[in-house]
Amino acid sequence: MDIIAIGHSVHTKSLYTDRRDGLKHYVVRLQTDGSCKAVVNRITHVIQPGDLLLCKPGDSYELIIGDDTNPLFRSSDYYLLIMPGEAWLDEWWTHYPTPLQVHLGLDDGLISMWKLVRYEKRRMKHAHPDIVNCLVQAFFLHLGRLITEGRGPMLHQWSVSNQIRDYIEKRAASKLTLREISSHVGLSVSRASQLFKAAFNQSIMDYVIEMRLIMAREYILIGGNTLEEIAYLCGFSNYIHFNRSFRLRYGLSPSQYKKQARS
Repeated sequence: MDIIAIGHSVHTKSLYTDRRDGLKHYVVRLQTDGSCKAVVNRITHVIQPGDLLLCKPGDSYELIIGDDTNPLFRSSDYYLLIMPGEAWLDEWWTHYPTPLQVHLGLDDGLISMWKLVRYEKRRMKHAHPDIVNCLVQAFFLHLGRLITEGRGPMLHQWSVSNQIRDYIEKRAASKLTLREISSHVGLSVSRASQLFKAAFNQSIMDYVIEMRLIMAREYILIGGNTLEEIAYLCGFSNYIHFNRSFRLRYGLSPSQYKKQARS
């Protein structure tokens, strides 16, 4: 796999990239701060924070960052430039009309994977090409899911719902409230609940419970803690609530699940 460049750039000075003769590689670019313009096949795209731009080999491409009339501007982005040639990668690109500009928001999962690929690619010693290949494939699979979820008239709803989901997954073991979760995305409790329900067909708090129970099952399988300790570690207020929720979700009590796992 031939990755030409990958990383995160911050610009405080004007930059102009001229590939009007046609790109030789794929371009994946996510704007994270400020704005810029991209002229692709003679069509101008204004790129704002959270906007993803995809371009393919052969596209006429110009990137215009900065404004000489405003010396205090700032623009930043994540970028990935990769050569064609991998069968799975070329196949991935056939699913999306390019150039493609879509607003994904600043998805934490995507950015984390971007950083992982960059770290592995830039290792001075012991860089492992198989690890790079696997990470890049996972990156594009995740990116494809975000694009599929983020396109069309439900774009805003998907973006907000994904933010809520990510927030819950990172803090499921803490004492979460609907008000706290809704405040994180700048919405009322009723509006946040409505959007999440429409996107994932379950309530926000039901998803919180689901994440806690998944954690609990992992703790049980690992061993080393009592069931009461696991209930506390996973954010349940008491063992009774944990036991009832576990039984409703999986059809058996935590103690029964523990015995079954051991056998």
